[in-house]
Amino acid sequence: KFSYVSNFYGAMSIFVNKNLNTSSRILSYLLKSGIFLRSLVSYTKRSLKIVYPVIIDAALFFISFLLSVYFRFHIFPNKSYIFIISVYILVWIVIMWLFGIYLRKNRLTLLKTFNAIFVGFFVNSSITYFLKEYAYSREVILASTLWALFFLLSWRTVLKIKNFFVEKNILLNKITLLVVSKNMLKATIDEKFNSSHI
Repeated sequence: KFSYVSNFYGAMSIFVNKNLNTSSRILSYLLKSGIFLRSLVSYTKRSLKIVYPVIIDAALFFISFLLSVYFRFHIFPNKSYIFIISVYILVWIVIMWLFGIYLRKNRLTLLKTFNAIFVGFFVNSSITYFLKEYAYSREVILASTLWALFFLLSWRTVLKIKNFFVEKNILLNKITLLVVSKNMLKATIDEKFNSSHI
């Protein structure tokens, strides 16, 4: 996909260079600037399509921890615990990547997402035993896992339903209804009939 974008906008730049002479430097500069900005937007959009599941998952993992800490201790975690939470989130993201969830064909798979979060729970729970500097309340980790299951499976389910409606074109068909009077319809038919026999 990126090579396609590069080739397309590269061809546009070559076209500008070949077809605009030195007397059109300002126009050439404006066109090249427009091509560059448009290609930058295109690259950005395509990059976001690749990384958006990671960003959404990381944000929802973080929200899951915030909710778990708040309901357990009635406070939000301070700066020192934010780093520890980030380590747990990184572990989950890496495990989900190892499960292939961030491949395009698996982005919305519910079973693999469930399994990856479940495995991540055991890995993060083991951290509390073997790495004391990253130890955290196992009750918070369990609650965060449950919240993460809810959030991560929910947004994938919603997107799967949305994609299903789009693919099947359900509720998206536009029906155009033309209302004309009987006399107008008869006049139109007579006009076409007479014109075809002249």
